[in-house]
Amino acid sequence: MAAFRSGVFPFLMSSPEKSAAAAVAPTAPASENAPASPSFEEKLNGFWAKNRKLVFLLCAVVVVVIVAREVSVLSAAQSRERLAQSYATAAATPEGLRQFAQDNAGLQLGGVAWLQVADAAYEADKFSDAASAYEQSLKGLARGSTLANRAALGLAVSQLKGGSEAQGKAALAALADSPSVSVAVRAEAAYHLALSAHVAGEQEAFAQRATQLAQIDPASLWNQRLLSLQVTRSMSGASAGATSASPSVSILPAALLRPAAQSEAGESAPAEEPSEPVIKFNLGN
Repeated sequence: MAAFRSGVFPFLMSSPEKSAAAAVAPTAPASENAPASPSFEEKLNGFWAKNRKLVFLLCAVVVVVIVAREVSVLSAAQSRERLAQSYATAAATPEGLRQFAQDNAGLQLGGVAWLQVADAAYEADKFSDAASAYEQSLKGLARGSTLANRAALGLAVSQLKGGSEAQGKAALAALADSPSVSVAVRAEAAYHLALSAHVAGEQEAFAQRATQLAQIDPASLWNQRLLSLQVTRSMSGASAGATSASPSVSILPAALLRPAAQSEAGESAPAEEPSEPVIKFNLGN
């Protein structure tokens, strides 16, 4: 009994005290028990450890692309310089210019060379050769550019004078009626159409194109030429009427009769004034 008391009773007496003490004892907050979140530096180090090979690869690709682009630009510049030097050498002779144009067909400088070959043929009244050369030049010149419109005008006039009249008139009308074409090219196209109508005796078409030319560029050389032609025609008609009314007596001064007589002589087949290209492109200097 004494043993029971000395062994068990103290245990029973101490258990509630220990339980109360355990209940009263403070516990550590949950945040202190949770693992600390890694810092930005630790995250960065972890990312680098996992992806450094990929980063190196991307950097290498960027460097290669930049170097390749610079090499391509430098190579293209050197190629253009060599081509320009070849052109300058070839342009010294007509044969060399034609050979250069043939060797570089489709390139812009090749188109310029063909344009010069065409101009030379046109000035020599070789309209069929000129038309072929103008067609070749259009393959190398940028569509819609000033030089391309210039070549299209040369092609149309060459066709008109070389026997392909319907084709030439259609091409000239397309140029004259297009607002995107330069004023100089439109004015010359309208002039050639008006002159062609005058030669054919198509008075309505002549008046239409003359009015169009005056609207496009009234101060142009082409409009001045057409105005001179209209004045000459009027004087010719007045002179013819006066002559039929009184053959022996003229009501016009002799100074005015002289151009009228010349116009009458050329009325049946008026000679067209030789027209220079609207834009002179001199690369030989």
